[in-house]
Amino acid sequence: MAEFGRNPSPELYEQLFDPEDETVLHPGMKEPLPPRNVGAYMAGVLATLQNFRFETIASCACGDLVFAEASSTAVAAAGGSRETGRLKTGRLDARVSP
Repeated sequence: MAEFGRNPSPELYEQLFDPEDETVLHPGMKEPLPPRNVGAYMAGVLATLQNFRFETIASCACGDLVFAEASSTAVAAAGGSRETGRLKTGRLDARVSP
């Protein structure tokens, strides 16, 4: 998570999720994204938002289940900034540390 926050990219975002069985559901989405669409989703987000920043505020793990509180900020292409903070959960992939 920290690496994605320092250098946001679709590839690093994909690595935060188990590619076999994890989905992504952000506020405002009508249905979860399957793993195969996660990278394309983030590519669209990063193309639309300028100065995207993602900061992990706190995290903990129980086995391979990770709970993370994170804050993201960005400037929309149409102007105006947006900040969100939310609880995220996910299965920890061995390639990524919280």
